[in-house]
Amino acid sequence: EKVMTVCGREIELKIGRDWKKLGRHLLGDRLDYALESTRDSSIEEKTSEILKTWHQQLGHRATMKILLDALKAIRRQDVIDHLCQVIHRHPELGTHFRQDENDMV
Repeated sequence: EKVMTVCGREIELKIGRDWKKLGRHLLGDRLDYALESTRDSSIEEKTSEILKTWHQQLGHRATMKILLDALKAIRRQDVIDHLCQVIHRHPELGTHFRQDENDMV
């Protein structure tokens, strides 16, 4: 849970113009509905709402692997690399990132 919170915030700050691609990948047709309340919001707020909605809908099935796969699918290896650095700086998160496998363990 803490990993998702930390990584979610980092994604919000880094995703930029690709926020909608990430949202479509994670939420599909539900993206527009999820963003109704964020019409005039910043990219960071919209991305936060996307991640929150995705996590609420999938619950324990909303894993870092799915999130990383979504970032890979929209060709944002730079964000994945950044998350790797963040996680390595925060050993208290209790996880590590195997960049070669693009997976959290």
